[in-house]
Amino acid sequence: MTTSLNSTQCTLASGAKARHLLPLFIALLVIHTAPARTAEKSIPHVAPANCPVTKPYQSRGFVPPPGYPGPSTGHFYFGTDRLWTMFPIKGVLKGTTASGATHLELVWFRQGYNQWVEPAPRLKVHGKRLDGTARGVAVSQPKFIGSTPRNAMLVGLDIPDSGCWQITGRFEDEELAFVVWVTK
Repeated sequence: MTTSLNSTQCTLASGAKARHLLPLFIALLVIHTAPARTAEKSIPHVAPANCPVTKPYQSRGFVPPPGYPGPSTGHFYFGTDRLWTMFPIKGVLKGTTASGATHLELVWFRQGYNQWVEPAPRLKVHGKRLDGTARGVAVSQPKFIGSTPRNAMLVGLDIPDSGCWQITGRFEDEELAFVVWVTK
């Protein structure tokens, strides 16, 4: 919206020219029409006590079958040889921000998964916020990564809000769920 004033046409009831009040009017107009700035809620980079993040001891010491790489530094594997993934020991996933969502990529493994037999993995992943309400998680089509015989599946997640999330993956008859704290 564009507003223009002609100071020679605007007069006050007392007859004084409005031009003396024009700077004040413009300042008020700018303040009134400036976009409202809301304070973003401070999201901690550590999981709060009310978010039951999955811990390494809950993995029951899972070790992938021979030939699979070990977890990255500061991460652990969680699951069984039928379906497992890797995430940080502290249970905090920090992603990149795109379109207001936090983008994360998770690698999933399954013993015997073969990219040549199944180039489009039948892995289904979804997320559910545990500490509030949120829009659904946008999940990319799973794709294979790696080389035979130790293939893995990569899934991108766009999580709409920071907070406590349960991520669940399902491949055929095997389901794996874990809880993480998501932050930007």
